Amino acid sequence: MAEDLIEVDVTGIDGQVYDNVMARLRINRLGLSGDFEERDVNRLHRLAPRDIESALAPYGFYSPVIDATLAVTENGWKAEYWIDPGRQVYITDLSVTIVGSEESMTALGEPEEIPSLRIGTPLNHPLYEKEKRNLLQRVRALGFLDASYHVSELRIDRRAYSAEIELVLYTGLRYQFGDIKSKQNVIYDDLLQHFIPFEKGDPFDRTLLQHLQRELYQTNYFGRVTVDAVIGNADDNQIPINVITDPREYYNRYNFGLGYATDTGANIRFDWQNQLLNKSGHRAFSSLLLGDQENHILFNYQVPGLNPKFETITGSMKWNRELWEDTDTGKFSAGAVYEYRTPVSYGAVSVVGFDEDYSIGSTSGRGKFLMPGLHRSLTRADDIINTQNGYRWSIDLEGASAAILSDASFLKVRFNGRAITTPITKWRLIGAASFGAILVDSIGDLPPSLRYYAGGEKSVRGYKYRTLGPEDNTGNIIGGKYLLAGSVTVEREVLENFRVSAFYDAGNAMNEWSLDLAHGIGVGAGVVLPFGQVKLELAYPLTEDGTAQYVFIRVGTDF
Repeated sequence: MAEDLIEVDVTGIDGQVYDNVMARLRINRLGLSGDFEERDVNRLHRLAPRDIESALAPYGFYSPVIDATLAVTENGWKAEYWIDPGRQVYITDLSVTIVGSEESMTALGEPEEIPSLRIGTPLNHPLYEKEKRNLLQRVRALGFLDASYHVSELRIDRRAYSAEIELVLYTGLRYQFGDIKSKQNVIYDDLLQHFIPFEKGDPFDRTLLQHLQRELYQTNYFGRVTVDAVIGNADDNQIPINVITDPREYYNRYNFGLGYATDTGANIRFDWQNQLLNKSGHRAFSSLLLGDQENHILFNYQVPGLNPKFETITGSMKWNRELWEDTDTGKFSAGAVYEYRTPVSYGAVSVVGFDEDYSIGSTSGRGKFLMPGLHRSLTRADDIINTQNGYRWSIDLEGASAAILSDASFLKVRFNGRAITTPITKWRLIGAASFGAILVDSIGDLPPSLRYYAGGEKSVRGYKYRTLGPEDNTGNIIGGKYLLAGSVTVEREVLENFRVSAFYDAGNAMNEWSLDLAHGIGVGAGVVLPFGQVKLELAYPLTEDGTAQYVFIRVGTDF
C-alpha cells in the first residue's frame, strides 16, 4: 500500500504552535515518507495525542483537549485532530542573578534587563532556552570564558498555570587580550597596528575582534582576513590573537560606461582605480569624462592619515571644461585635502589653486586663485539608500585673498539640508533647502565656477541647469552672490519598491537679497533598487525666469 496517501488535518491552533505540532506528529512524518503499511498508520494515530501534547508543552499548554479521528479514503487515509490547547501557563516569577566582580557588573549592565522574558508573559520554552544561551554567550564574549550557570531552573505549577524562572550565573575571572601577532605581507605592520582597537592587557571582548575583521575588509587592501582568538593557548588569563591576511587577486579596477544626466547630457566615462599602490597603503584614482556639456581629466593620489581608519590626505589635479547656455569655462586645478570620515559625519580641510578661463556670451575673463576651504557634514538615517526617517546637513566655507596669489578677495559659504520622514506607512515627506552667500566686491571678479546659479535636477526643477540667476545687459545668465532654494516632496509607495510623488520647488540666484523666486511643480515615478533609486520626473515652471525643462531623470540614494 505504499502508493496510498495520508492526509493530516489539524485545527484549533495556528502559528508556531501549529508548526510544532505538525513537525512532532509522527503520522504526518510517516505520510511524507510515502512508504508505510496499514498497521503503521493505526499505531501512529493512537500515538498522535501524545505527540500533540509534547508539541504543545513547550508553549505553556499542559491541559489540551484532543479529538482524533482516522478514516479510510479513496486515496488512503485521512487523520483529523481538533485541538483545544486549554489554558496557557504564564511566568509569575523571574529571577536572574549574575555573580561576579565589580568589573563584570559594570561590563554587563543591569542583570534584570538582560533577558527578554518578562513576568506576566506566556511561558515559551524555546524562548527561555534561547535567552539562557544568549546571556551565557554574551558573558563569555566579554571575556568571562569560564562563566557557567550554578542554578538554572524552570519550575512549573500546572494546577496554578504558573511558571517560575531562576537563573544564577557565575562569571569567573575576565580574560585579557594577549600577544597580538600578524601573519601578512600586504601592508606594513605599523599601518596594520592603527586598525587594531585593543592592546595587550585590555579586557577581552569578542566584538572587538569582529570589528577589526570588518574594518580590515573595508580597507580593500586584503582578499581574505582572519582574526583568531587562540583560546586554547591562553596563559595567565591572556588570550593570544592572530591576524592573518591574504592579498587581493587584483588591485586595479577599470570602469567604462556610457551615461546620461539631465543636467549635463550624454557622456562617455573611463575610470581607473588602484586600491593599493604600495605597502604604505597609498591609492590612486584617475578619470576621463567626455560629454555634451562637461569634459574632464582627473588624477587623485591618496595616502592614509595618522588614524587611517578615519583620516586620509589626497592630492589631486584636474582639468575641467563645462558648457551651459551661453557660458563656456575651462579650468585647471591642483590641491590637497585632509578628510576625516566616519559612517555618519564628514569633515575636511582643503587648499586648491586653480586657473580658469571663461566666456559668457560676448564677454570673457580669466581668474587665478589660491583657495583654502572647510567642509563639514552630518547624516543620520535608518537607511542611506532607502530612508524612512533621517536627515543630512552640510556646510562649506571657502575663500581667497588678493594678497595671497589670488586675483580677488572673497568669502563663500553654502549650507544644504535635507530631511525625510514617514508620518504614515507608505507615505514619505521629503524637504530640502539650500542657502549660499558670497562676500565679494563684484560678482564679476569671480569666474563662473565660484558663482551661484539655480535651476536643474538638483535645484529648481522645471528649469534647465543653471538658467536661473542674474542676467547681463544682453540676457545672459551670469550667476550671483546669493542662493536661496527649497523643495517639498510627498511620496507614496503604490507597489513594492515602486513609488509615485508630487513636488514643489522654489529658488533663485541673485545679487541682492530678494524673495523674487522661480517656482516649479511636478510629479514623478520611481523604483527602488539595491544600489539606490531611479526616478522619472515631469516638472512644470510657474514663472517666466530661466529656460523651461519638463523631464528629469534622477539616479542615486536618498542621502
